[in-house]
This record gives sequence, C-alpha cells and structure tokens, in this order.
Amino acid sequence: MLLQPIVRRFETMLAFAFVAAGFVLLDSARADSETIPTRPGVTVPFEIDVPSGAPAIVLIFEGGGGSIERRAFGWEIHELLVDDGIGAASIGAPSDQHGFLGGMHPSFRATDQHVDDIDIVLGAIVSEYDLPIWVFGVSMGAASAAMYGLRRSGRVAGVVLASSPTRPPRGLGVHELPLDQITVPLLAVAHADDGCPGTPPTGAQEIVNAASSSPNARARIFSGGDSAGWSPCRPRSHHTFYRIEREVGRAVADFIKSNTP
Repeated sequence: MLLQPIVRRFETMLAFAFVAAGFVLLDSARADSETIPTRPGVTVPFEIDVPSGAPAIVLIFEGGGGSIERRAFGWEIHELLVDDGIGAASIGAPSDQHGFLGGMHPSFRATDQHVDDIDIVLGAIVSEYDLPIWVFGVSMGAASAAMYGLRRSGRVAGVVLASSPTRPPRGLGVHELPLDQITVPLLAVAHADDGCPGTPPTGAQEIVNAASSSPNARARIFSGGDSAGWSPCRPRSHHTFYRIEREVGRAVADFIKSNTP
C-alpha cells in the first residue's frame, strides 16, 4: 500500500488528541536548552542532556500540543533515561504551531513539515554527538514517533511508543499505519487500566503485530500506580503511568540498552 494515502487518512485520525502530561515532582533541570531554525521563519526548541558514555540519544515527543513541560510524563522519561546513562532530547512544538494547547495541532504530526523539522534537529544532534538515535512518543507524541520511525527508519536505531492512539473516534489508529516499514527494534508500552477510550492497552500488541519487519518488536503492559486526575486521558492517570513512572522508565532504558549495538 502506498504511504501517501495512509498519511492523509492518518491526518484525519490526528484531529483528536490526548493530553499526555502526567504531573510528577522533578529535580532541577540539567538539560541544555537549544533552538534551531528548520523551515523558513520557523524554529524548533529542544532540551538535550547526554551523559558521558551514553550508548544512544532518545528524541522524546510529548502528547497534547507537544510542548516541553517540566512536569509532564515525557520529561519524567527524559530525566529517568539520563539517570540511567542514556542521552535524551525533548523536542518541542515549532514556532509556527501554537494554536492547539499552546503547541501543534494533532494533524500537523502527520505532515512533511513535521518530518522535515525532526530531520534538522536530528541532524544537528548527530553532528555533535555521533550516537544512535531512538524516538520515543507518549499518547499523541506516539503518532510523531511512529510516523518518523516508518518514514525515516534508516535514520533511527529504534522506536518506543507509549499509550498510543489505536482507537480514535475516526480515521486510522497507529497500528493501522504501514508499520512494517519500520526495520528497527520497537517497544510498545501501555497500562493495563488505561481508561482513555482512544488508547486501550490492547493496542500495544496490535502495534507489535503490525511491525512485522522489526527485528525485535515487543509489547509491555504495566499495572499498578494510581489514577487521581479528573479525566482518564489527562494527567495523574493510568494513561500517563501515574506513580509508576520510574518502573516504565527503567523498562524503556533496558530495552534501549539491550537493542543498541
């Protein structure tokens, strides 16, 4: 199946969003803040921290509008990976995308412009560090990571998708993309009690089944933690692995280390 029709249908699916921003207490940030020009008149912010001896760097895409939030689940993963000796680069929304929750509209995540922005950020990071690059996305950020992984499989060493949208109200789910074009290791992470309608835990295995060309595609379903937020798709919920963030972070770090040459 040609990719372009799939991308157009995926843009329709991305017209909804899940705000993935699990609130947690964090230490003061150690990452360096950078801003890089991408398209004409557009810049993309990112925060990067690469420990000495890191085996890889993980590009992290947050859910919702994709803005970098120091109290969000994506940032917690950033911190945990760095603590485990892995580099992390959290990528924010481009400067021309600020109308949806302060950042990217969901449909933007399926566009060529988004891929081009990521290309330039990735290129700048690799030119400085010359390390393998993984992509990690949570909730709607998983859409960014999945799209980049399948369209640029030759540029990434692996893909991690957490709380992925596989049951959107309309259009395609992540598992219905041509994930067989991903030729690198893939980890799909979910919470057994995720109550967000569009991100059921069964979707993790569906993603793995679709990633038939991956040399090591695995699903990991977590349990425990708590759900104290006002919505199952919002912060402080199973959707964002509330109160088991460190357990999830360790599993992600272990998968990256064991699958990075």
